Amino acid sequence: MCERLPEVVAEFVERGWELFYHGLYNTRYAFGQSEAQELADIESSCRLITRLSGEPVRGFLAPALTYTEASLRVARQAGIDYVFDLFREDEPFPLNPALGRMLSVPYQVELNDFHHLVMGGLTPDRYFEQFKAHFDRLYREGEASGKVVGLPLHPYVIGSPHYIGVLNEMLRYVSEHDHVWHARADQIADWYFANVYEEAVAEIETATGKAT
Repeated sequence: MCERLPEVVAEFVERGWELFYHGLYNTRYAFGQSEAQELADIESSCRLITRLSGEPVRGFLAPALTYTEASLRVARQAGIDYVFDLFREDEPFPLNPALGRMLSVPYQVELNDFHHLVMGGLTPDRYFEQFKAHFDRLYREGEASGKVVGLPLHPYVIGSPHYIGVLNEMLRYVSEHDHVWHARADQIADWYFANVYEEAVAEIETATGKAT
């Protein structure tokens, strides 16, 4: 995108969107790559993004959700401090302290438009109902502990004339609720690092017997 459609990426930057790593090409899987190859790909992508956005790249989503045993380690080496690939929780959590200062920000693949609308064949109305049920549950649970609702979208899917209306309905529905933080992932990560991270890491180290 940065090399071939810089005018599109410039529009993203103009809107204040965060840009994160998702591979040089989404069809170039991490499977079978050496650690050095994977690091080179991440660093190359991050340099391209930073050149156009003016901001360091902090977020990581593996290309096509493929990764190796080294992916998280080399991502941290490249300056990444949060990842989206771990689908375990609806709120951020720290990764193994051995990786360094790094956490998981929720990416809810169960809301992915490609999976639901293309692969699953859902109607737009049914897709909206699933999103609504997901949001309602986390909104209620969020009264006690903040939850993240991530909505993974692809312009070539949700931007189609027969699907775009459902996105408008989703955004309208969310806007009707108070106490919702419309945050970029880096803002979520910064809040977590500032307020929760150290305590959460201490709990991990105590649980694993590595407290000092």
